[in-house]
Amino acid sequence: MGNNAATANKKVDAAESVKEFLDQAKEDFEKKWKKNPTNTASLDNFERIKTLGTGSFGRVMIVQRKPTKEYFAMKILDKQKVVKLKQVEHTLNEKRILQAISFPFLVSLKYHFKDNSNLYMVLEYVPGDEMFSHLRKVGRFSEPHSRFYAAQIVLAFEYLHYLDLIYRDLKPENLLIDSQGYLKVTDFGFAKRVKDRT
Repeated sequence: MGNNAATANKKVDAAESVKEFLDQAKEDFEKKWKKNPTNTASLDNFERIKTLGTGSFGRVMIVQRKPTKEYFAMKILDKQKVVKLKQVEHTLNEKRILQAISFPFLVSLKYHFKDNSNLYMVLEYVPGDEMFSHLRKVGRFSEPHSRFYAAQIVLAFEYLHYLDLIYRDLKPENLLIDSQGYLKVTDFGFAKRVKDRT
């Protein structure tokens, strides 16, 4: 009987810790969400190294921040194409969400700025490639491997949902694997803050 009570107490303590973490995360998120920060860097601060990928209205490049020599992934969005493809709301939403979230399994926005032609989002660089590439190489993941990744996605989504955010674009191409083998969910172009229903 004593073991069952101890186990029940541990579960209650763990649930309370999670609730405290999420409440604090929501408080931090709300502060950042309400702010509309201006440019936090400029193109002159970065040396462009190479293109990682291209999309319908922009590209992602590896860049190095000149003063610190740190590497980042810079998402460069062509303003004209964003407007032409009616992606203005999605793009502004993505920037606003990224500048307000902070969680280990979500890619984080480090800097953002714009010029006459482009919008720039400078994100943490995740060197391990997309899950899609790894999956293509190995064919399929083992069950323990799959559970490991699924658990990280569930935790990331629990965090997002607690903040009233829905992601809406889960696919292997949007899951990056870092140098330690952990996931980072990326590409918040379709994410949306929803208080009630959408």
